Amino acid sequence: MDDDAVIVEYYYYGEDICKVYDGEDNFTKIVQAFLAVMALASLYIKRNHEVPKRKFMTWWLDVSKQGIGAVYAHCSNMVIAALIVNHTRGEYVLTDQCAWYAISFLVDTTVGLFVSLVLLGWLNDVAKERGWETLMHNAVYE
Repeated sequence: MDDDAVIVEYYYYGEDICKVYDGEDNFTKIVQAFLAVMALASLYIKRNHEVPKRKFMTWWLDVSKQGIGAVYAHCSNMVIAALIVNHTRGEYVLTDQCAWYAISFLVDTTVGLFVSLVLLGWLNDVAKERGWETLMHNAVYE
């Protein structure tokens, strides 16, 4: 009798896991849309309150560069979380996509940032050695 209770409890737990995105679940679509609206709203507020105000094209190029990187990282982390959940093996399997997303996000924002800064420093050094003026001045669009 106790074994049946464990199976039912495990089955219930398996149905109540967190998913980063599910095409059949409207809640995950609402969460993703909310995140997009909040990101765009923060950019709009930042644009209206920055001092000194940059030219629109300079601001747009900075925002689009950061936005493309953020969307790429977000989508990559979602895919990584789904792949890990679907391909884990062993006695204990973490089937919570949100937990894997959080782990992937933390690794991306710590290790990934460190690697990016190292590569940017290396690129600046190479640009200085070879006289590549446009690469020596990051985020200068004019």
